[in-house]
Amino acid sequence: METQRHITTPSPQARDTYSLDEFIAVYDLGAKRAAELYDRFGPSRSKLDTLMVAIRHSTNRKS
Repeated sequence: METQRHITTPSPQARDTYSLDEFIAVYDLGAKRAAELYDRFGPSRSKLDTLMVAIRHSTNRKS
């Protein structure tokens, strides 16, 4: 008898957003700074990714 395996995939909406913990881990941020950005810009993955590219680009240009 063959056992069926159910693979759970995140809903499309879940892939479009970060949890605060995931955002902290992905960008290696301190909890306070991450929470400030998360509260201000929301959990949208595309918005936060774009924001972090801009922040890192700005930081690199100042060096």
